[in-house]
Amino acid sequence: SDLNTRDGGRIIIGVKNSDHSLTDIPEDMVSSFDPTKVNSQLENYADPPIACELRKPRLDGRMLIVIDVPEFSTLPILCKRTYDAQENKEKLWEGAFYIRNNKCETVRINRLEDMRDVLNRAVAKSGEALVRQIDDLFTRYSSVIGQVNIAKEREESFKKRIQDELADIGGLEIK
Repeated sequence: SDLNTRDGGRIIIGVKNSDHSLTDIPEDMVSSFDPTKVNSQLENYADPPIACELRKPRLDGRMLIVIDVPEFSTLPILCKRTYDAQENKEKLWEGAFYIRNNKCETVRINRLEDMRDVLNRAVAKSGEALVRQIDDLFTRYSSVIGQVNIAKEREESFKKRIQDELADIGGLEIK
């Protein structure tokens, strides 16, 4: 859900949601969190595929697991498979978009305002990517463009000289 939330987000394992106090995480749990496995799990449910960064910092002598979740790059992230969670838990629905709300809950987008926000960001990101591509093309081909402009200037200069010469000898015109 942080993937479709502006600026992404951060999942911190080892901090209680209720009062933000630190909890103990067993060492074997900390060591079992492998970025490759986490991203592989995400790829099972996220389309287009995404990658998160995973860190294991120590705070006040306790280990935390921090998963940095980036905002989508150009296309919003769609849930591509249904996930049946445990009883009393929200499940993921194939074809749904998810965001984090003001209460830090993962929710399916069901309000036009939220969908419009996600789509507007996608359009802006796509526009920015297009501008970068055009800029890259101009940078890459500027020498070719410059050579074409020089050739055009030479052609115009040559036509002008011929025109002047022909005008001097009888008024013929080149187009």
